Amino acid sequence: MAVPLIVALLFIGSLVFPAAPVLAQPVGSVVRVVQGATLERSGQAVSLRAGQTIESGDVISTDRRGQVQLLFNDDTRIAVGPNSSMAVDDIRFKQNGKARKFAVSAVAGGFRFLSGTSARSAYAISTPTATMGIRGTAFDFVVRNTDGTDLIIFSGLVNMCGGGGCYQAAGGCDAVRLDARGNFARIEQKKDKRELINDGFYFVTQQQKLRQDFRTNVRSCGRDVISRPVPKAGDRTPPPPPKGPPVEHGPT
Repeated sequence: MAVPLIVALLFIGSLVFPAAPVLAQPVGSVVRVVQGATLERSGQAVSLRAGQTIESGDVISTDRRGQVQLLFNDDTRIAVGPNSSMAVDDIRFKQNGKARKFAVSAVAGGFRFLSGTSARSAYAISTPTATMGIRGTAFDFVVRNTDGTDLIIFSGLVNMCGGGGCYQAAGGCDAVRLDARGNFARIEQKKDKRELINDGFYFVTQQQKLRQDFRTNVRSCGRDVISRPVPKAGDRTPPPPPKGPPVEHGPT
């Protein structure tokens, strides 16, 4: 058989039997979800459910009541709070189960990040105003769209950079704000830190809503700092009355 004929037959065969598409590899899964939460993949959005796999390229979003807890193949855990959005940019694992690359982008909202067994050099976390490198870390952060990124770290180290400068946060409730201009401000006073926590750090004040393995030692912030937000005027649910001895009423 002439060589040109062989080439022609191979070409025709490729049209009749096209190569099978390369299937994306799951890089993690949803272990807990509170609706509403959605996953967008290849332009299609679906409601998230527990047990659903996560792939590179996925975008996870929540509404004002939604919450998602993600467990990745290397035991990295990410919790996504209400009114939040995160893109799984590029996660690739080696044969030993550790990440060669672990890149995610937090677009808006509140998050908890607990690093897994992969090397710290594999992790790349970005927001509209900051990039973060980590070292054996448990931390929460709030992305205020393009207005800035706030960070509270409980253990390990986070090197957060933005606007040409960097700040290295260390464990023990070290708190820092990065504004849209790239200016860092360390939050040290208890009153200021309490206000920061109550302004979007959902998983610090509501840690009991997380699965046990997504919790961390937030007590380093101090019990007097970790307080639930004071209800605003007009809220339907009034604060509970203070506990104390029963009030005795005299005869009417």
